[in-house]
Amino acid sequence: MALIDSIAGVAKAFNDLAVKPLLAVAAASGFLLFSSTSLVAKMGMAKLIADYRSWLGLALVVSCAYLLAHALVFLAQHGYNTFEARAKQRARMAFLKGLTPDEKSRLVPYIIDQKASVVYQITDGVVQGLVAKGILFRSANVGYGTGFSFNIQPWARQEIEKNDALLDGATPVASSPHGWMAN
Repeated sequence: MALIDSIAGVAKAFNDLAVKPLLAVAAASGFLLFSSTSLVAKMGMAKLIADYRSWLGLALVVSCAYLLAHALVFLAQHGYNTFEARAKQRARMAFLKGLTPDEKSRLVPYIIDQKASVVYQITDGVVQGLVAKGILFRSANVGYGTGFSFNIQPWARQEIEKNDALLDGATPVASSPHGWMAN
């Protein structure tokens, strides 16, 4: 177990190395290794480079390998995040395109009437379904009777306003703040 812990500790320490100092090490060692001999002689470092050439080479290789690994991890994470964002957007659009007439009717007050918040019963299964799909969210923890305020997610408002045909076929539902009490 101690071996695994020590390997994990080395891996964590390696991962915690800052990129900027390693970039400086790579640049400096590469400069010293690949500079012309006349420039190295003018700087007075010819003996230093001759004595420690293998260590400078090792520093260059290790720092460049680490920087390359860092770049690959960054690109992989960026690619994964982009993929996830696109998948999330496709799922959201699928939710909006697959709305039932009842669900569409609950969204009408937000888009047609330009309301920021609408009160619905907490027991309204259609509204709770829209909450589960991430289209609506409960905006207040305190309600009137069994009614609570619900808001539409900004992304959903934007998509529906761009394509108001998504609400075609909505069935009429009371949209006044206490209209649900008449049911």
